[in-house]
Amino acid sequence: MSGTGKYAEAAGSLADLVRAVVLGSAVLAPLAQPAEAAVRFGLMFLVLVAARQSGIPGPFDLAFGVALTLATWASVAGWYAQYAWSDWVVHAVTGGSVAAVLYSGLAKLGCLPPLRDPALARPLVAITLIVAMLAALSGVLWEVYEWSAVRLGARMIVGYGDTVADLAMDVLGGVCAGAAMVAWQRDGRKTRPHEP
Repeated sequence: MSGTGKYAEAAGSLADLVRAVVLGSAVLAPLAQPAEAAVRFGLMFLVLVAARQSGIPGPFDLAFGVALTLATWASVAGWYAQYAWSDWVVHAVTGGSVAAVLYSGLAKLGCLPPLRDPALARPLVAITLIVAMLAALSGVLWEVYEWSAVRLGARMIVGYGDTVADLAMDVLGGVCAGAAMVAWQRDGRKTRPHEP
């Protein structure tokens, strides 16, 4: 196995370890946090398992798992209120990684072109644009969730400026993730090490 294959396999294994940490967090979080924390981590575990099934490359799977884990702990532990800049970083990384998972899953279902589609004249532009749009869509859905949660009594730091900045960071993360996915495949790397 090449060095690249070993790297992808190690990243995939680390992503599985992140899933185990999230499952453990779902079990242990209620000891120190409200029961809502267990629900968040439980739902996140299901999302991470679905991401594994999307066929996303190991390093992107790992980034997705780490980003969602940090985002959830930041919310549960109140880090966003303590470190305001962390919201932008989390939105960029999470927005990009969510869009990469969505792209991989939709491509696997045949709804979007595969990364190595010879019909794409400019794959870097096309795939980066699609991934950025998926990041924008996921960001909008997240902002609707935040708006709804606040209306139902959740305590979150939200407002017009926060929403616009969050969406801008989601799109920036999507642009970076799209370009990284094209570069990953352009180098001839496989989605998962066991692929033919």
